[in-house]
Amino acid sequence: MKVIGNILRKYRWDIICGWSVMLAGCFICLFGVGTLLAAGCTRIRAKQPEVSAKQATQIAHKPFTLPEIPATITNPGERAEYLISHYWDNFSFADTTWLANPDQIEQAFSDYLSLLSHTTPKVATASIGGILDKSLAQQSIFNWFTGMFDKYLYDVNSPFRDEECYAVVVEHIINSPDVDEIYKLRPKAQLEQINKNRPGNVASDFTYTLANGKKGTLHGIKADYTLLFFYDPECPDCRHTREFLQQSEQVTDLVNSGKLKILALYPDEDIETWKAYRSAIPPTWLNACDGTAAKKIKSKLYAIRAIPSLYLLDRNKRVLLRDAVTEQVIPVLTAGI
Repeated sequence: MKVIGNILRKYRWDIICGWSVMLAGCFICLFGVGTLLAAGCTRIRAKQPEVSAKQATQIAHKPFTLPEIPATITNPGERAEYLISHYWDNFSFADTTWLANPDQIEQAFSDYLSLLSHTTPKVATASIGGILDKSLAQQSIFNWFTGMFDKYLYDVNSPFRDEECYAVVVEHIINSPDVDEIYKLRPKAQLEQINKNRPGNVASDFTYTLANGKKGTLHGIKADYTLLFFYDPECPDCRHTREFLQQSEQVTDLVNSGKLKILALYPDEDIETWKAYRSAIPPTWLNACDGTAAKKIKSKLYAIRAIPSLYLLDRNKRVLLRDAVTEQVIPVLTAGI
């Protein structure tokens, strides 16, 4: 888990808290009826546990409290490790009434994720595993936590998305002897997608076709860096990404020097639309479509869950960044100059 130590590092605490509070109220609407792990397994129960009026009052005033860090622990790193390791000590994983106050518990979960950036991968992995193991005491609690991990770390629209961290979640579920096989179906499918072209691995090679009909291969591109830009001509965000890269002096200088090659690739099948858009792609870039016989770049080789999608590769076509945003690409490129 190479990047879990950096999880959510680019988001301020106030943004994290504000975002989670804003979305907590609509969480059931967005995710309540979706399938989390397999057909027949709900991500979160749409119907909250039935409680009496007296119980509802008690639940409304049932605070989530953090563990008290011993005064003898003074080192900041050790204090963070203790807090993360004991974060859920005051939460009963068998008590479903916690789910009757979703705003509060989702806020606690969001804050927990932000704390992971202050500890080591080993501690974070153990903490995540502990949550999943303890939540098995109550199925609805297990569904809720796995749903939260999915929502925050795997959903393509989440600003907290981190597939490397989410891999820790699904790997633990898959390897747990206490989780029924039916609950492992979705995690296995997700892990299969996550494992495609992970950072540190050599990117899958493929054949592409240029507008003039010539073909080439990804691994045949000669440059210190290759930026693989998956796009759709009719996608507004793709246009914004293209314009950002075009207007970046650092990117332009690297392209002109030959150190960086940008392969703008349309992975779908509407070739006429792609051809009509070709004048929008800078002539110094490689503008291509899927050149494989079975059109397998998107269906088999790369997990393109949303576009635009940027992959930054080194001279050996090893993945440096996967599904990155433009703001992440520039620092890596300039650091290597």
